[in-house]
Amino acid sequence: MQVTYAINARLAGGGIGNTAYNAVRALARRGWLHRLIISSAKTNEFRDADVRDLGLLGRALKRVANYDASQRLNVWGDAWFDVWAARQIPDCEIFHGWNNHARASLRVAQARGAKTIVERGGSHILQGDELLRDELARWGWRAQGVRPEVIARSLDEFAVADYIMVPSQYNADSFVARGIARERILLLPLGVDTARFRPAAPSESSRANFRALFVGQVSLRKGIQYVLQAWRAARLDRAELIIAGEIKPDAAPVIASYQNDATIRWLGHVGDPVALYQSADVFVFPSIEEGSALVTYEAMACGLPSIVTPNAGSLVRDQRDGFVVPLRDVNVIAEKMTWLAEHRDARTQMGRAARAFIEPMTWENYGARLLKFYEQILGT
Repeated sequence: MQVTYAINARLAGGGIGNTAYNAVRALARRGWLHRLIISSAKTNEFRDADVRDLGLLGRALKRVANYDASQRLNVWGDAWFDVWAARQIPDCEIFHGWNNHARASLRVAQARGAKTIVERGGSHILQGDELLRDELARWGWRAQGVRPEVIARSLDEFAVADYIMVPSQYNADSFVARGIARERILLLPLGVDTARFRPAAPSESSRANFRALFVGQVSLRKGIQYVLQAWRAARLDRAELIIAGEIKPDAAPVIASYQNDATIRWLGHVGDPVALYQSADVFVFPSIEEGSALVTYEAMACGLPSIVTPNAGSLVRDQRDGFVVPLRDVNVIAEKMTWLAEHRDARTQMGRAARAFIEPMTWENYGARLLKFYEQILGT
C-alpha cells in the first residue's frame, strides 16, 4: 500500500503534530509511508523516508503567526502550505491530509487516482463556530468566531474528500447533523501513553482531603467558568480544587472573584501533569467544544473518575468511569462532585474501571486502528 500523508504542522512538536507523528510512525513501520509532506519535524526518525518539508521556513512561519491575533497569517500559511503540498503529491493509493491544509491537495490526489481522507480534529466547523460564539457572548465577549475564509475552505474539503476522519463520537454526530453521510465518517479515537500516565501507588494516594482537578487552558472554551461555579455551589468540606493551565484573556474576568479562594490552588501551566492526576480524586472537564480532549485520556489512564460533558469528546462511560453531564449544567456538576466526595469506595471503583477501559488505547493501538481503516478503504 502507498499512502501520502500531509499536515501543516511540526511533526512530533505537540498538538496535532503529535497525533500525526503517531500516525506516520505506524505507516513507516508497516512500510506503507509513500511520502510525508510536512511543515517541519522535531524528530529525524523518518530521515530514510521520502519526506518533503519546509524546514526552517515552516518553523519561522508558524512562529511569526503566533503573534498575529487576527489569525490572518495562520490562514494564509495553511493555504500556502496546501498549494505547495499539492505539487509534492505523487501517484499513491491513499492521500491523508488535515482540515484547512488540503483544499487543493485533495483534488490533485484524486486526479492521481487516490482515495482521500481529510482529518478534522474537532466537530463540524459550523457547529464549533456556533458553540464558541454563543459561549463568548454569554460572558460579555464580542466573539470574532472562525474567519469566513476558513469556513469556506473547510466546507469545500468536507465536500471533496472521500472520507472525513474525526476523533470522537461527538464530532462524528456533528457531521451527520450537518448532512454528511455517516458512511463517509471514520471515527478514530486518540491514544495515550499508559506507561507514563498510570495510577499512583497506594502509599502515594493516601490523604484525608478530597481533591478535584482541572487540567487545560483556563478558558471559556474549556468550561472553567462552570467548574468554578459548581465548586462554589458544592461547598465541600475538607476539599480543594486544583487548576493547572495557562489563563486565557477571555477567562480572566470570570476567575477574578475566585483567585483568593483558599480552597482553590492556581498552578499555571504544568509541563508534566502526571503527579497532579495521581494526587487527585476526580477530574473535572465540562468543556464547551473539543475534538477528543487528551487530558481526559490522561486522567482515565491515571485511574481518575471524570466529570465531563459530551462535548469533551472523551471515552468516559457515564456512571462507569465517571459522569457525563449536560452542557453548562452547574447544578449537576456540583451534585456529581459532592457524590464522589461522599462515596470514596465508588470513586475508587470508577477510577479502576477508567484505567481498565483506557489501558488498550495506546498510541500503538491508535496506529493499528488507523491502518485498519486504510485496508478497509482499499478493500484489502
